[in-house]
Amino acid sequence: MKIVISHVYSSHNNGDAAILSAQIGGLKEVFVNPDLHIFTIDKVRSDFTFEGVPVCNALMYGSVSSENGKLKKLVLAIVMMVYTASWAYLSRTGSILMPLPRG
Repeated sequence: MKIVISHVYSSHNNGDAAILSAQIGGLKEVFVNPDLHIFTIDKVRSDFTFEGVPVCNALMYGSVSSENGKLKKLVLAIVMMVYTASWAYLSRTGSILMPLPRG
């Protein structure tokens, strides 16, 4: 079973790391060999893992990243909202699944 843990603020924060660790442990207890993935708004290397679970940037990373200027953040936020709303609408009304980018 594929499971995404999203909106993880930072695995480098001790409190966040403890909560994330408990979530991973609980999911591994409940599901047999879950295919876990963590999405974060932190900048992470492509090979970064937390307790063996791959971590990648969430879709909203670009719109909150301090590396991007205000205009770029605004454009990325609008694009993200339109794309995800379109994806939700099409998947619900027509069983059409648009691809969601990994990053």
